[in-house]
Amino acid sequence: MKKKITTLFILSILFLSKSKSFAQTVGVPCADLFFSEYVDPGPGHAGCKLLEIYNPTATVINLAGYKVKQVSNGICAATNPVFTFPAINLNAGDVYVINGSTGNMTSIDSSFVIPNRDTVWGIMNFNGNDALLLMAPNNDTLDIFGIPCYSPNVMTCWVFGSDSTKDRTLVRNPNIHNGSSNWANAVNEWTGYAVNTLSNIGSHNMTSCSAGTITASICQGSSYTVGTSNYSSTGTFVTHLTNAVGSDSSVTLNLTVKANSTKTLTASICQGSSYTVGTSSYNTTGTFVTHLTNAVGCDSAVTLHLIIKPTSTKTINSSICQGASYTIGTSTYTTTGTFITHLTNAVGCDSAVTLNLTVKAKSTKILSTNICPSQLPYIWFGKTFTLSHLSDTLSRINYLGCDSVVMLNLIVKPNSTNSITTSICQGSSYLVDSFAYTTTGTFVTHLTNYLGCDSAVILNLNVKPNSTNSITTSICQGSSYLVDSF
Repeated sequence: MKKKITTLFILSILFLSKSKSFAQTVGVPCADLFFSEYVDPGPGHAGCKLLEIYNPTATVINLAGYKVKQVSNGICAATNPVFTFPAINLNAGDVYVINGSTGNMTSIDSSFVIPNRDTVWGIMNFNGNDALLLMAPNNDTLDIFGIPCYSPNVMTCWVFGSDSTKDRTLVRNPNIHNGSSNWANAVNEWTGYAVNTLSNIGSHNMTSCSAGTITASICQGSSYTVGTSNYSSTGTFVTHLTNAVGSDSSVTLNLTVKANSTKTLTASICQGSSYTVGTSSYNTTGTFVTHLTNAVGCDSAVTLHLIIKPTSTKTINSSICQGASYTIGTSTYTTTGTFITHLTNAVGCDSAVTLNLTVKAKSTKILSTNICPSQLPYIWFGKTFTLSHLSDTLSRINYLGCDSVVMLNLIVKPNSTNSITTSICQGSSYLVDSFAYTTTGTFVTHLTNYLGCDSAVILNLNVKPNSTNSITTSICQGSSYLVDSF
């Protein structure tokens, strides 16, 4: 509570009834406390984290039982930190300032913060994406800042117009007379100031709360409560309540019911992909309903009929001859190895083709064959060899099924000739190998030489005649007559 208070004419409307969720004073001008200033300081000024609560009524409010709850990062849990106000009075038109920390303040910071704060709540550590709730002693919610149980995930803060809730000072507009249960409405009730602006802390300006007219909008399916009356349709409604001095106070409600919306999506994606609606991602076949916020800030139920199309795989074991290639899609392979090519299958998804490729070698063979002249011309697979053409090639298929080039080099071994001139005595014979000759003449015998070819032996044979001689002589007894050695 501060010494400097801006006093404006305030007509307070008090309620005696009870609400099950948001307090009946929510939306009723000048009926109960609300947030009036929010300071999220920049780096180096952590001690300037401030939250200001304003009493817009015409009477003193004892703060016993009032609370502030912080919901961090969209996580609602029983352990969410809660600040319970002390049992002290807050004057009409006065403010109560909670300081989140005592560290990291410059001397200028201190000159604004220390004189104007009412208490230090060290665990208050909002930083742009944390919601705050102001709660009445009966635990009804009087006012909200942000959306409880929801993290904005946009720059880690709520963005509205050209402003946001991170590293900013936000002050409730002077024409706002009450808290709000709908952030979609309340977000437009604040004015943003540069980071670490502290000159407004400690007091709040609010225009006169002179009329009991409420202009509000709710989403289809919700209701708006004034006193004990609940309204859920578009129209103008008058509710009679009892004000602070016990007199009748009529509250006119101009209510607009904003429509929810629905949308149906039919989609198909490939296996391994996901389809995102809002912040929800889906990767299985099925029907899914996602609740978003439509253009008027109400529920938008998006029904997604999703089909997951299968990817496919295929393995090919193949071989090619050296110098050839194997093509899959637009990929060509020429070497031995395992290759994976990604194509598109019949349903438009990935088809991974694994190729196990073996490159088979061509072969070249050189043959050398010896023949005798008598074997010319020589025929080899339809090719004719002569003395002037002794080498040629032949294209065949090897045992691997690839090209085989066979070269034949033909070697012609020579025939041989041998001449023999000799003579024999009549009654004898001359042998050439196994052939016997006994007469005078020239004879040709064909044998096989050491190379295996023809050997012509020419025999010039002369048969010499035998002769006789008669000798008549006498010798004495006891002598001998020699004829040659006989």
